[in-house]
Amino acid sequence: MARILRVVIFCVLTLALNLSVAPLATSQLSVSTNTNANSSFLPSKVSRFGNIEVTAVRSRLTGKPLFEVASATVLNRSSPGDKVPVEVRAAQIVGTLDRTITHFVQTKEPLQVLVSQLNGALVLVANSQSRQFQLATVTDLDAYYYGQSQADVATQWQKSLQQELTEEVRLTSPTVFLDYLFTAFKLFLMIFVASCLLWLLQRSFRRKWKVLRAQQKAHQLEAKTDLKESETSDLQEEVVVQLRSQFLLTLQGFLSLKRQLWLYSSLRWLLFWAQVLLWYFGTFIVISQIPYLMGYRNWLWGTPVQILLIWFATGLSIRISHGLIDRFSQNWANSHFLSQALGDSQRRLLRSATIKTAADGLITFVLSITGILGALNVLGIPTGSVLAGGAILGLAISFGSQSLVKDLVNGCLILVEDQFAVGDVVRLNSFQGLVENLNLRVTQLRSPDGKLITVPNSSITAVENLTRSWSRVDFSIEVAYEADLKKALAVLQQVAQQLYEDPAWQPKIPEPPEVLGVDNLSHTGMLLRVWIKTVPLEQWRVGREFRYRVRLAFEDQNVPIGKPQLIASTGEQPKGNGALPSDGSH
Repeated sequence: MARILRVVIFCVLTLALNLSVAPLATSQLSVSTNTNANSSFLPSKVSRFGNIEVTAVRSRLTGKPLFEVASATVLNRSSPGDKVPVEVRAAQIVGTLDRTITHFVQTKEPLQVLVSQLNGALVLVANSQSRQFQLATVTDLDAYYYGQSQADVATQWQKSLQQELTEEVRLTSPTVFLDYLFTAFKLFLMIFVASCLLWLLQRSFRRKWKVLRAQQKAHQLEAKTDLKESETSDLQEEVVVQLRSQFLLTLQGFLSLKRQLWLYSSLRWLLFWAQVLLWYFGTFIVISQIPYLMGYRNWLWGTPVQILLIWFATGLSIRISHGLIDRFSQNWANSHFLSQALGDSQRRLLRSATIKTAADGLITFVLSITGILGALNVLGIPTGSVLAGGAILGLAISFGSQSLVKDLVNGCLILVEDQFAVGDVVRLNSFQGLVENLNLRVTQLRSPDGKLITVPNSSITAVENLTRSWSRVDFSIEVAYEADLKKALAVLQQVAQQLYEDPAWQPKIPEPPEVLGVDNLSHTGMLLRVWIKTVPLEQWRVGREFRYRVRLAFEDQNVPIGKPQLIASTGEQPKGNGALPSDGSH
């Protein structure tokens, strides 16, 4: 119902615009109303050739020029003196033609245009049984402009007026008018039926789009599930791991659904434009069938068509650009050739999704501005002044919103340098969480307890990316001094190698662990260090498993753990240290 209402409103507005804004053919002869005494401007559709000015006398129905008339040049139209401006002369001829047509339509008398001579001048007249109408007078300036004799000019005008007046009388008769009106009504019904069919097809695409949109929202909810708040930092890190794993699992399906949504949205958009073009050109055809509206055809075929084409081209360019960006990002994410230069497939997937979002917004902005400037140019508004004013306004805004400019600049640097992407787990200043959204202005994080944190890009001074390419378990343990050092190192090497070769854990450990050796000596024991490289966000799981296995191995091999050294004191005074005499003397 809402779609039908939108289409009806659009059609009504289109028809109202055509009828209210378009100039009538009879009003295309502009008459000066300027009161400026020093005015020397030329009215619309008036041309000046030295000492003469020329304009066309146009048909009331079709707006096409019938012939051109000439008058002496008038420099000051507010005070022309004894001169008659050429636009006034043409308007007088058009007014006489209107009265003549009205008379012949009412009397139904045969119409004949003749050339007669009155006071030494050639005059075109329309004779009827009861009245004679003086249509136009051929002057010396007319003959001079045409480069012919007055008689030849009069003959040309007579043929043109005879044909035009006969056709206008025929078209404006009630019988013919009703026939044309009935034909226009049938065309309107055909347009309406075709529009309804397009609307039904558009509705079917909209239903499929809604189904896909519901699936997309379900994927978003899976990727953004609020998990229960945990008390310890280790458990919160585990929550972040689970959240990112869900995000990565649903991201590929989410992008696939997004492409399908783009396809159905584009089909619906094309059907909408088919309706727009159907109603627009249908209105043009209907207007061409109604005599009193035929004068609107030239205007309807001019500026409005150019505006519609710019609007359509801009929207089509935006959609094609989004599709190309989506295809490019998909090929980039799946490229094996770029795997070494741009990281693993997971990393490319996250980065491509992030850059695609930012690129879509940028290309939409650029193409929209280009379309607006093109429309302004068609309307006759100078785009240079608009751009200059926009630059000045932008400069003024930049002084008042420097933080916004910093946000945009820092957002560009984050994307170019690949500091983090959507789907990464990061620490930004004092905030930690999964990056759910990243644009040129803000970054949005989902914390382990489900809170959505929005951080302006300009405030990001330090970034810790916990999921960039790989992570590491930094394991250290102290053994007692009495322990066999070589045996303790061998046990650590054996446990680390067994964990690396375990099929359940090997996918999480891309490289063999490194037993670095003795890292420190202290009063509590000898500090041994082991490094285990893991895939992103698996360092906590691998670390817990490795510590568990080391504890069991040390217990089995009797490797003692380092302990603090304590010195016990009995409280007795040592002898010979200058104690006071026992007799109490001083």
